[in-house]
Amino acid sequence: MTDKLPTAAAMKRVLVLSYLNYSNFGDRLGFQIINSLLPADVCVVHAALNYSYIPKGDFDLMILGLGQSLNAPSILREELVALMDRIPQVIGIFGTQYPHQYREVLKPHQFTNFLKRLTCWWARYETDIAEFGQGLPNVRHLGDWLISAFPMTEPRFDQAYVVGPETRDIEAPIDRAIQRF
Repeated sequence: MTDKLPTAAAMKRVLVLSYLNYSNFGDRLGFQIINSLLPADVCVVHAALNYSYIPKGDFDLMILGLGQSLNAPSILREELVALMDRIPQVIGIFGTQYPHQYREVLKPHQFTNFLKRLTCWWARYETDIAEFGQGLPNVRHLGDWLISAFPMTEPRFDQAYVVGPETRDIEAPIDRAIQRF
């Protein structure tokens, strides 16, 4: 018996709609994690949540978010609802950043109706579930991937790392700034 590779027509297509490889560490980590979680025999298409590019064609699954917080103007848009309507399974992996302006513009009833459209919502915060997802059978608590990816460990060096004044004017996120030095 020989194993056959799936043809392009037989491959499942997954759309990952997110902030992509944005400047904060959570988005970049989520980008790597989601790519490592998906099977090798799927065609993955990443698109930006700013709707500058909405992919054409059929998809079997859409993943909304990479574990970071999504702001309400990005997710409560007609373009997103139309996209969700054409994809049979939609998984949300995001939080709403409490207490923050992301939640201030969410109307609980409107957001709950949005959540009902998702196949499953993996909420980042338990407060998200308490405020918006209580009683919905498709709501689960994922937690924060940053914490899960970097558990507390034993230190290797018994020295302080000093961030000097030479880093003051660097506008990059801290992990990219450290990478430069």
